[in-house]
Amino acid sequence: MTGVRSQSSTATDGEAITIAPLNPVIGAEIGGVDLSRPLTDGQFANITAALNAHHVLIFRDQRLSTADHKRFARMFGPLHVHPYHAKATAPDHARAAAGGEAADPEILVVKAD
Repeated sequence: MTGVRSQSSTATDGEAITIAPLNPVIGAEIGGVDLSRPLTDGQFANITAALNAHHVLIFRDQRLSTADHKRFARMFGPLHVHPYHAKATAPDHARAAAGGEAADPEILVVKAD
């Protein structure tokens, strides 16, 4: 893609992450970070800067438990319970989380076949 460059960003603690823009307008793929572990302040600062610059971030090949997912999401603010869960009207695919875990009202499963 023309005009799309991969860049690397080094956190203040020396841990590097990679930021690869997906196209010139929106989206970037983030690498070099394991979201199943707590992030350093530097890693989170770089992820936040990438989100502000690219608006949509992709973290490939992550293996997250429900607790991991929620811990990472809470770094951006309080979690929201979708009206599907609040009214107990979630569609079948959203009633159970991946891996057979019980549905969590703070996680909305989005499924696109």
